Amino acid sequence: MERHMNAEGAAAVYDRQSRSPGNVGTPHRHSRINFHSFGSSSVCSNNNSNEVNRERSYTKTRKSFNGELSLQPSRNGVEIFFRCTADTNPHDSQTTIPWIHEGKLSLPKDYYLDPDHGQPEPEERWVWLLGYLNQHAGHLLGKLYCDACFPSSSKEHVMEIARTVIEEQKKLISEVEWMEDNTKAHAHEKLNNLLLKVGCPDNYEDYSTFTPSKKDSFVAIIRQLSVFNMKTNLLLANKPTDREKWLVAPQEADGFYHIFRNELILPAGILQGFFYDPDRDLCANYGAIGAVIGHECIHGYDESGKEVNSRGNMVNWWSYADTIRYKRRVQLIVEQYSSIEVTENHFINGQLTVGENIADIGGLKCAYHAMQTALKKHPEANRVVSFSPLFAFPFF
Repeated sequence: MERHMNAEGAAAVYDRQSRSPGNVGTPHRHSRINFHSFGSSSVCSNNNSNEVNRERSYTKTRKSFNGELSLQPSRNGVEIFFRCTADTNPHDSQTTIPWIHEGKLSLPKDYYLDPDHGQPEPEERWVWLLGYLNQHAGHLLGKLYCDACFPSSSKEHVMEIARTVIEEQKKLISEVEWMEDNTKAHAHEKLNNLLLKVGCPDNYEDYSTFTPSKKDSFVAIIRQLSVFNMKTNLLLANKPTDREKWLVAPQEADGFYHIFRNELILPAGILQGFFYDPDRDLCANYGAIGAVIGHECIHGYDESGKEVNSRGNMVNWWSYADTIRYKRRVQLIVEQYSSIEVTENHFINGQLTVGENIADIGGLKCAYHAMQTALKKHPEANRVVSFSPLFAFPFF
C-alpha cells in the first residue's frame, strides 16, 4: 500500500497485480514516450493495397478488446479510436508509429523489462492502445466498463457498507480517552462532511464535442484528446470547487481518500473480486472492502489529516496536548513494526510505514465493529452458520 491521494494526486494502491497488462483498471504511464516530439508525418496510411491487412489488424484488435472486457466499443469515440490506430500500416516505415513493427510494438528491451514490475515482454498492441485511451479519456471508457461490470445495486450495497463503517468510526472517536472533547468535535465534523463516491459518477464527463475522424492518425487523436482535456480543465478556473466531479476514472483498481477535498473514492475497478462481491458473505465484504474504507477514513485523522480541516483548508484542528499524546502512541507502533524481521537481518522500517500501519490497524477495527452492527440488522447475511463470523472476516 502507498499513501493516500494528496495534492499531487498520489493514491493508495491495494493490489499491485491489478496493474498488470490487460487489466482494465490499469492506469498506464508511458513516461518515456513524448507525443509532442513527433511531427505530422506520423499519420495513418490510406494505401488501398493494404486495405486487407488493415482490416485484418482492426478485426484482431477489436476481438482482443471485446474478449478481455466483454464490451462493445461505444459510438462516442472508442470505436473510432481503435479503428484509426488499427489502420496504421505496419509495413510503411514513413507513416507508421516508430515503435510498431509487423503490427506489434517494437521497443528496446530496457523499456519493457521493468525490474520493479517484472514485465517479461512488450504489451500486446490492443493493451497498449487501451492504456492510452484509459489515460486520456478514462470516463469515456469507464461508462462502458460500469454498464457491463458494475450494476446500480452494487453501488447501493457498498454505500451501505461505507456508511456503517463511518458510523462505527464516529463511535470509536467518541470513546478515545486521550483526545480532548474539542478535538473530537472537529473529528466528527470532518466525518459528517466526508463525501462518498462509490463505483461511478452520476454524471460522466461530456465528450460530445470530441469528434475524431476515421482519417485521423493515432497521434492526431491523442493530441485532440489532450486539447479537449486542457480546455475542459481551463473552464474550471476561477470557479468554486465542484465536489461532485470525479478526479479518477471508474475503472481504476484503487481506493482513495483525498485530503484536500475530504472525499472517499471507491471506483468500480476495486469493487470486484477479492475486495467486493455482492453474492459473497456479508462478513467477507466487511473484512475486505470494509477494511479499505476504514483504512482510507483513518487517513483523515493521521499525521497529515490532522493538518487539514473538514473544508480542505490547512488548519491544524488538534490541540497541542492531543498531538503530544498521539505521537507517544505512534512511537509504540513504530517500535512494534520495526521489530518485524522480513528476511534474515532485514527489518521493517517502522518510521517509514507508520502512516499506513496506523490506517491498517484503525481500518480493521472500524470494519470489524461495523460487521458486528451489520449482522445485528441482517443476521441472515451470515452464511457461515457453523462458525464464528470471524472465519469469514478475511483479514482477521
